Amino acid sequence: RGTDERPVTSDRVVQSIGRETTFANDIADRDLLETVLLKLSVDVGRSARKESLKGKTISLKVRFSDFKTISRSHTLTQASNLDDVIYREVCQLLREVELRQPVRLMGVTLSNLTDKEESQLSLFAELTQDRENLTKVMDLVKEKYGEMSITRAKLL
Repeated sequence: RGTDERPVTSDRVVQSIGRETTFANDIADRDLLETVLLKLSVDVGRSARKESLKGKTISLKVRFSDFKTISRSHTLTQASNLDDVIYREVCQLLREVELRQPVRLMGVTLSNLTDKEESQLSLFAELTQDRENLTKVMDLVKEKYGEMSITRAKLL
């Protein structure tokens, strides 16, 4: 009959974590685009943390209403999986993009991944640790009480 009850396993190593969204209506408002980037950044950061990964390269993908697509990337000196870091970088990348046309699709990707235990200690390790702890607590609250139980005001 060809039925195999064994679970499917994969040895594939995750190389990047990304999220993108296509808009029902093209968007020209930069503030609204930044709000979308926040949601995507939170999703990417949370996925990375679930996999115990951090990334050094953050990428922004923008597809315009004429379907022209551009990508911009920035490599950090310190690997991160924090929503704030990802969001800050993609917003900076968006500021460098000339919005000549409305936007149809946006995406955020974290790559150049490393196991988060391998991260190099930074000069601001204590501050970074505080932010990581806060983010971890927020993730736990969301897991227990649902996605909208704790969120940023900008996403409401």
